Amino acid sequence: MFYYQIALRQVQDTYTWESLETLNLGDRVEVNFRNRKKIGIVVGVSPNKPDFKTAPVLSVLQPKFLNETSLKLAQYLSKTHFTALSKVLTLMVPEAFWVKPDPVKKDIRFTLDKDLTLDILSHPTQKKYFEFLDAQNRHVWSHEIPDAFKNTHKTFVKKTFLIPSDSRVSVEHSLKLDIANTDLNHPLTDQQQNALHSILNHEGGSLLWGVTGSGKTEVYKQFFKALQTKDPASQFLFLLPEIALTPQLITAFNHLFSDEVAVWHSNLTANEKVQVWARVQSGAIKVLIGTRSAALVPMPNLKAMILDEEHEWTFKNEFNPRFWTHEVIEFLADTLKISYVYGSATPKLRTYHLVQTKALNLVELPERVHKTAMPKIHLVDLAQEAKRGNFTPISAALKEAIIETLSAGKQVVLFLNKRGYAGSAMCRYCGDAFGCDNCDMSLKLHRSGSRSMLICHVCGAMKNFPKCCPTCHKEEFTFKGWGTQQLENQLKELFPQTPLFRADKDNITGRYDFENMLQSFKNTPQSILLGTQMIAKGLDFSDVALVGIVLADVGLHLPDHHAEERVYQLLEQVSGRAGRRHTQGQILVQSFQTDLPLFEFLKRHDTKGFMQHKYKEHVELKLPPLSQVAKIMIVDPNKANAFAMCKSLHIALEKTLKEQNLETIIEATWAPAFFPKLHNKYWFYVFLKSEDAEALTHFMQTYTWPKEVKIDVSPVSLI
Repeated sequence: MFYYQIALRQVQDTYTWESLETLNLGDRVEVNFRNRKKIGIVVGVSPNKPDFKTAPVLSVLQPKFLNETSLKLAQYLSKTHFTALSKVLTLMVPEAFWVKPDPVKKDIRFTLDKDLTLDILSHPTQKKYFEFLDAQNRHVWSHEIPDAFKNTHKTFVKKTFLIPSDSRVSVEHSLKLDIANTDLNHPLTDQQQNALHSILNHEGGSLLWGVTGSGKTEVYKQFFKALQTKDPASQFLFLLPEIALTPQLITAFNHLFSDEVAVWHSNLTANEKVQVWARVQSGAIKVLIGTRSAALVPMPNLKAMILDEEHEWTFKNEFNPRFWTHEVIEFLADTLKISYVYGSATPKLRTYHLVQTKALNLVELPERVHKTAMPKIHLVDLAQEAKRGNFTPISAALKEAIIETLSAGKQVVLFLNKRGYAGSAMCRYCGDAFGCDNCDMSLKLHRSGSRSMLICHVCGAMKNFPKCCPTCHKEEFTFKGWGTQQLENQLKELFPQTPLFRADKDNITGRYDFENMLQSFKNTPQSILLGTQMIAKGLDFSDVALVGIVLADVGLHLPDHHAEERVYQLLEQVSGRAGRRHTQGQILVQSFQTDLPLFEFLKRHDTKGFMQHKYKEHVELKLPPLSQVAKIMIVDPNKANAFAMCKSLHIALEKTLKEQNLETIIEATWAPAFFPKLHNKYWFYVFLKSEDAEALTHFMQTYTWPKEVKIDVSPVSLI
């Protein structure tokens, strides 16, 4: 008799069952739990009988359902991010596997009985089906059966005219990939060949630091293909930050790997996730392309990984477990002893630090594939523009540049990282502003046709815009800040005959809206694409000659040590959308503070200079990645309670640190959140910081944390 710890979905702790049959770690089993049948995964085993009564495992549904590496990864994330193991496992395994014994749809191959001949059949439809099967070499897969023969097929199976001879995991219709385009694979340049050679000949991790348009994707494709040539069963993981970027990548990789490519992201249906997951486990999928969540999909023969646009902050999971995708990649690489590549034109400061400390192999692509010079960047001082009486989002210089670009038959991309119509609205007479009742945030004005709404961009609360001020009842308002809707209106006034496409969360709501919009923009010459952050990366259009950054100051002065880094990365990525083929592009950057050092680096496309500048600053101030920071969040509907819990925790931490002689190694501070009230709850933070990451990790894992707190190790932001 052995005793097994089994993780169940939506059950915090693991519980123990017994079994006479020897089970494996990772088996998917069925058990009784609180008088109900539940499906779980075996995560631990012991030969010793516990000091409590145990019930038997009812059945093994799938032996070795999860491989050893995936279980180790789940346990690592559970421990380092203070999350229940079952929570991590539910991110790894689609929901259907926790509630259905066999949720996978199978495609069955039927073979016609060799003794069956046409003259045995009398019914006309049966004869037609026989002729159809005979033309198919007497074999047919389930998905190939014409609708007209569905009932006849059932009859044939019932009479054993057709015998099941093989099966495979079926492909959901929406997962089938388009291979219509053929001109997608290009010979590598000398620089790309050198980069590929360096990556293939280095064990461990590499940073592929290539300017925008340098052809990193071709290197990625050939990297995977070279490894597959050595081992045809190899599987590869390709991660990218946005769902919107997957269509171009899928099409590109599909030409090298045919139907062995699949996609994984949050927009897949439940059935699609089950089918993709099962095909990956069967080995039918060789390349899995996806967003952050794809990093947790178990791949039994994983041989290499790529994290493209690795600088993106969306690679951090927002909820428990609050992991960075980078740490998943590095854990898998270390466990499996396989290679991985981080790719970016603007690497994260942490990645730059890993290169400086020789933990990553640096591979550079300093030139664009088409030998086109990096676009010229011109700064526009909006403060001077305002002095000339222009308070609109479009400066005189930007207007003139748009006219010139459209007249030359080229396309324009305009970037404004603010959706809606205006950032805030207030009464012109009494100064009363419209704030969210649930959050310490101003409501943003949104307009659609004749309707005006006030919307909170945090909790989603909505109000109709009032006809008069609720306080003084006057009917005049002033609006501050620009949004994409306001910019769209002005563009329509200035360029009424020009096709205009707007991409933001208000406009892109359907599953394929963004993909369809990009295709329309690509096929529409002399057009304008206006958008928020979703248009900033990965898009490759040959006719875009001008990029206008309408307001470069957004997010620049937040009280966070990563603020400048994030803004620079975003602006450099946006500027890379212009002049990607044979004509040098032009970038106009509008800002109220054009004298900041950041814009000088941007103007020269001097990413290395900027990284050195920021790295030196972080070294001097001992900021991450030269130190480790953990953010402990205290949240409560009552402000006084939240404050009291925060102070109490801070005092307790300082006392424990002193008792363990760690007060000089680990620093504890506290502060209210930058936005103290969100979703009708008050937020306070306690921060732990240390230059000794191991000491901080050990302290946090041995400290007894209150159940109410949320813990974020290496947070995206301190605010």
